[in-house]
Amino acid sequence: MVKCHITELPARGAIEVSGGGAQKFLQDIVTNDVTKADHTRAVHAGLLTPQGKILFDFLILDAGDRFLLDCASPQRARITGRRLKSV
Repeated sequence: MVKCHITELPARGAIEVSGGGAQKFLQDIVTNDVTKADHTRAVHAGLLTPQGKILFDFLILDAGDRFLLDCASPQRARITGRRLKSV
């Protein structure tokens, strides 16, 4: 029997990226190979400045019809440039 444990992580948040060009969009702007992510394995990636300095880091999970970026909750609005509600 497989045991499962769930833990709430209030300091973490998620950003959803979806649509027909989501994979190419992410592949073009993040530091890791998005094609290595799937529904069982996330990849660690980041966004860099043009000079190569790290702005943000996150985990990317391919959830089938969308990609989920797991990041620190305070970074969600800064990464997207928008005000976001907590989910």
